[in-house]
Amino acid sequence: MKILRLMTSLALIAGTGCATHIQRSLDTTYPSTNYAQSKELEKANREFESLFQQGRYEEAKALVIRMLENTKWKSLTEEANSYYQQGRYDEAAVIANKALEVAEITLGKEHFGIASSLHNLTIIYLKQMQYAKAEHTLQRMLTILEKTLGPEHPNVALELNSLANIYLDQMQYTKAEPLFLRALNIIEKNLGPENLGLADYLNELAIHYLAVNQYTKAELFSKRSLAISEKILGPEHFDVALKLNNLARIYQTQDRFLEAEPLFKRALAIYEKAYGPDNIMITQTLSSLGVIYLRQSQISKASSFLYRTLAIQEKNLGTEHPQVAMTLNNLGSLYKSQSQVAKA
Repeated sequence: MKILRLMTSLALIAGTGCATHIQRSLDTTYPSTNYAQSKELEKANREFESLFQQGRYEEAKALVIRMLENTKWKSLTEEANSYYQQGRYDEAAVIANKALEVAEITLGKEHFGIASSLHNLTIIYLKQMQYAKAEHTLQRMLTILEKTLGPEHPNVALELNSLANIYLDQMQYTKAEPLFLRALNIIEKNLGPENLGLADYLNELAIHYLAVNQYTKAELFSKRSLAISEKILGPEHFDVALKLNNLARIYQTQDRFLEAEPLFKRALAIYEKAYGPDNIMITQTLSSLGVIYLRQSQISKASSFLYRTLAIQEKNLGTEHPQVAMTLNNLGSLYKSQSQVAKA
């Protein structure tokens, strides 16, 4: 994921006093500024105040971005992104922190404009599996967004959802659930009851409830998510296949194989149409069908789906990949179920 975001997501400039703060911080950022440069900064500051007072926030935002780009922030952010793309996350974190410091000096520690730098750091920390640090930067970003945009803004819901997923990854389910529910409530208020954005949040909640074995709730949210996606996108859209897979998995976990099978088959047909019959993207659904047939002792069908899964995985991933090992393990279970221990 590319983390370089040159502040294009800024919405409002936070507070009428930030123009003065920017001027003071620019003086700190440019200690060697000559007279002509100083006059340019004063001019920019007056322009900013005028734009803000007129409510011309987009133009004021663009001016703030130009101010940041005249500091080391832009080059530091680009350097951090370069390290990130190379998988050098420790170095990326160091440089991204320096970029954040520059943004804080230039804009202030509670300014909406530093959210981009906080976002970049969060992504890096998650790659490092430093959940405590990721949680801290995300909490800070959430506080800024709530203060500047209001607690019911869709951007707040987005970060609530991100924070909930951090807790979900750590199996801190009691912390995740209220954040998921609050995010869902905000999105539904802003977008209405039938919106693709809402469908995604419903799907997140379904995954959460599946993880905590609350199958009734998981099914309820998953079905609602699927219905919205089908209505808006049509029955053969890729996103619909994803929702079909998730609902099927909820049934599969409960051994409700007769309900899971047709959903997996529908999803597989959509994936095959989109990617072709030998693409790695279809193997998860192929494998799921093989497993549910195995669990029902339909050995011929199970063998067909699992061997097809194995062939695609070996072709695309190589023979030593963990997904290949998992499929071989499923085939071993199939042989054992037929007392073919020698083959297993």
